[in-house]
Amino acid sequence: MKYPAFILAFIVSCFSGLIGCGKPFSGQSSSTKEVSSFWSRSWTPSSSDMQASQQPFQGSVGQNIAILLPFKGIHAKAAYAILDGFLAAYYQDSQGRFPGASVRVYDTSHNNAANLYLKAVADGANFVVGPLTKKEVQTVAQLRSLPIPVLALNSVTQFRDSEPLFQFGLVPEEETGALAQRAFRAGHKQALILVPKNEWGQRMNTAFRKAWLHEGGIITATYWAEAGPELASQLKTFLQVNDRRARELGKVRAGTLKGSDPRRRHDFDVIILATSPELARQIRPLLNFYYAGHLPIYGTSSIYAGLTNPAKDLDLNGIIFSDMPGILDKQQASPELLQAFQSLWPNQASSAIRLFMMGMDAYELTRALPSLQTGNNTLNGRSGVLRVDEEHRLQRKLSWAQFHGGQPEMLYEDSHEQP
Repeated sequence: MKYPAFILAFIVSCFSGLIGCGKPFSGQSSSTKEVSSFWSRSWTPSSSDMQASQQPFQGSVGQNIAILLPFKGIHAKAAYAILDGFLAAYYQDSQGRFPGASVRVYDTSHNNAANLYLKAVADGANFVVGPLTKKEVQTVAQLRSLPIPVLALNSVTQFRDSEPLFQFGLVPEEETGALAQRAFRAGHKQALILVPKNEWGQRMNTAFRKAWLHEGGIITATYWAEAGPELASQLKTFLQVNDRRARELGKVRAGTLKGSDPRRRHDFDVIILATSPELARQIRPLLNFYYAGHLPIYGTSSIYAGLTNPAKDLDLNGIIFSDMPGILDKQQASPELLQAFQSLWPNQASSAIRLFMMGMDAYELTRALPSLQTGNNTLNGRSGVLRVDEEHRLQRKLSWAQFHGGQPEMLYEDSHEQP
């Protein structure tokens, strides 16, 4: 296997007529049939393609899936990455547990998502995946009734949980609860937060503060990081490593100043890092240089690009962070798949790979949602261990890893964490 599922969307982008208002993903044109046969040869042996038809769904009950995504505009790349993942799982499964499922794609770029939902119902769909944006999800949530289940790919606050609307999103702030719990239970109490100086950083700072205080911890301070030539001097000032302390350090080394370690501030015992991979790679060596490298550092998934790159990530050694099982667990993350994905998405790999995993789980959830609504059942997905809460939201439990040799190594329940 050389080229996995997502190449399908790459090819399909050349045939924009395939993705329209209520058109099946595959059709009767020769170009479409080539896409289907190419996919089945590339991913897994399969003689079945999506049914080529402009007529309403022909699948049996529970097998007619409508996908609502925006394939034009600012959300198009995210939509294609999700569709790639969904179709990867679909074609893997085409001769497996649920053969014969019918899939139809609807473009929400210039069409009202609520109207497209109703059209999908009229076309014979019995399950809808999407829409993607908060605004689109809200329009569907405000419909008077939802006759078929919806797996929305974002979250909103105002909706009726009595309706079959399920919310499945990759919300960065939701990672902070498990991060705070893990760091606090490891014995750390005073946290220093490092986030970028932007709106995303503000959200992450607020979310972690709430989670950390809930655990009983203390927030020492927040450092608002900005990439650039001033990063080193600003971090030095923040850590209170100054010329006076450097002179005191000289006295300690000379033996004239006893019982003091004046090199930096000592009012924190753990560092929380939520930045981009590029910024994390700059900050970690500076923490080492300014005498804070021996302290434990916990990070969110944002610090990892999602694809192995030991040369770039060597500076992240020792950092403990959470991420998707499909990215960290070698049993789920095929090296061939990840390498091919990187070659096809060279400039958006960090965000696209996680959306791809989300798309794969979206397909699995079209089958698993009924069982997840009973008892404490969970789904071991690629984006996390998934469960449905009381508000019909999909909660994700991520995996943990620690950087060694520039590569993430899985941490299990009995793993020993070392800074």
